[in-house]
Amino acid sequence: MLVAGPGDLLHVNVDRAAGATFLRVPGYAGAVPDCRRGAPIDWDGESDLYVQKDESVCVAVLRDARVSWHARAASFGILVIGTQQASVP
Repeated sequence: MLVAGPGDLLHVNVDRAAGATFLRVPGYAGAVPDCRRGAPIDWDGESDLYVQKDESVCVAVLRDARVSWHARAASFGILVIGTQQASVP
């Protein structure tokens, strides 16, 4: 799992040879998102992707790959929670 909404997934870096597929996963009350139940989305990994409340975005790869991403939590009124970044080898 990359990010849980609401928020913006700003971009994801992953080796193209890894065969990455991005998945939109619905949330269920109190349950941990199950990325295996996600629906593939046509997203280039480079443009902003809005992630709704009660959904998550996951990435699946065909081989080991380093994945890094930036996300920004949704703004609430004038308060904007900072940009988050992470990577997973």
